[in-house]
Amino acid sequence: MLIWLLACSPEAPAPTPTVTRPPGPPPLAAAKPPEPPEPADPKTFNAGGTGGPNILLITLDTVSADHLAGWGGRVATPVIDGLGGVRVKRAFSHFPQTAQSHWALFSGVLPEVHGNIPGNGQSVYSGPSLAEIAKARGYSTAAFISGVTLLDGSCGLSRGFDVYDDELRTGSTERPAADTVGLATTWLAKQEGPWFLWVHLFDAHLPYTPKDPRRYDPDYTGSLDGSEASLEPYREGKGTPAPRDLEHVVALYDAEIAEMDAALAPLVAKVAGTDIAVVTADHGESFAHNYLFNHRSVLWDDVLHVPLWVRAPGVPSGDVDGIVNLIDVAPTVVELAGWGSTAPFQGASRVGVLRGEGGGAPVSWGRTDPWIPAMPGTPGPRFSQTTADTKVIREADGTACTYALATDPQELHGDCARPADAEWKAHQEAVEALAPMQRAGRGPGQGNPMVPGEMLERLGYIDPSGHPLGPPGAPPPAR
Repeated sequence: MLIWLLACSPEAPAPTPTVTRPPGPPPLAAAKPPEPPEPADPKTFNAGGTGGPNILLITLDTVSADHLAGWGGRVATPVIDGLGGVRVKRAFSHFPQTAQSHWALFSGVLPEVHGNIPGNGQSVYSGPSLAEIAKARGYSTAAFISGVTLLDGSCGLSRGFDVYDDELRTGSTERPAADTVGLATTWLAKQEGPWFLWVHLFDAHLPYTPKDPRRYDPDYTGSLDGSEASLEPYREGKGTPAPRDLEHVVALYDAEIAEMDAALAPLVAKVAGTDIAVVTADHGESFAHNYLFNHRSVLWDDVLHVPLWVRAPGVPSGDVDGIVNLIDVAPTVVELAGWGSTAPFQGASRVGVLRGEGGGAPVSWGRTDPWIPAMPGTPGPRFSQTTADTKVIREADGTACTYALATDPQELHGDCARPADAEWKAHQEAVEALAPMQRAGRGPGQGNPMVPGEMLERLGYIDPSGHPLGPPGAPPPAR
């Protein structure tokens, strides 16, 4: 049976948490309030006591690791680096879209376990998120959201949060980093007990409109800018920008990342020596492989390779190797905090990697959206597996190409002679193993009540025909 349709009924459903929202402007569109997200069944985890260190989690939406100085790029991040701790050189996302990737980060389980989040408006996974585990231990919990794709009505990530501030200005798709950081810092100043704080910044996502567009490219004299309108033809494959124009757009993207780092200064200044801080990204952005200014349909490393900083007592500063997946973050935080949780994580704690002791993940799996409607010219859902020295990308028709990363880091010359059925089967078995942890979804068309439909269609999250989006289905035969 197809995994996304399976569900279980908890013996004793947990009470629905109360989410307090600060005063603010009305939502993007007048709509019936979304149903509150179903909390985790308390029988699926053990909070293991009360209290613990304060925890700050920052996610930088759409930031590729290879653009940052700590990973060989040009964008310095002095504020984040000032946290101290460790840079994980090989951290990977599993899914090149925001809601699914954040749910994997918070839950420690693979994205497909959560079902069609944009279509349902929430995850169908009944296990806990980090926020729910923290809340059960007596933490004050808050999230401050900067982008439209993480509105609570779109993803249900408010589970476990006392405050889930996703109030964007009417008609806007994002909130500037400085505004979000200001709200988070104000909340933090009022806390007296242990706190769990998540801050999400969206500035690096399209459009690329930094305050200083000349920061990395002062000599540009062309006409291409970072607005969505100017870049849309290239995103749709209707043309290729001149190399000099592409160089400028990348410079605009880089400038937005640098400005996000600077905006974090007031918040980073509040982190004490005993606090835990994690900074990462949900996915990156593509500026190569004839796939420009987008991310949702490919699994190249510029999209899956994300930055990861971890600062915690007992974690030395410096750089470490070893694969760390986003599903490893939750169990790693649980161990660093000394919480002791029995949540059914599919990821594993990588504290050994952080301390330079080895123990990285043997593989990293990636997946493009299996529920997105098939559109002309699109390849269908893809799957990838990354190891220490190879990357295999499997197409929807079963064909696959393997890249030797040591000699071909740009993934340009694949060996396409061998299918990747064994890798695909292992991934599917891992997803199916958590079928008993899935509830029935609300069904297509019930998600995203606060987001204009045309916006979601443009982002590729819903079927513009209004028809239900199909399940991923069985793997196609290899050929």
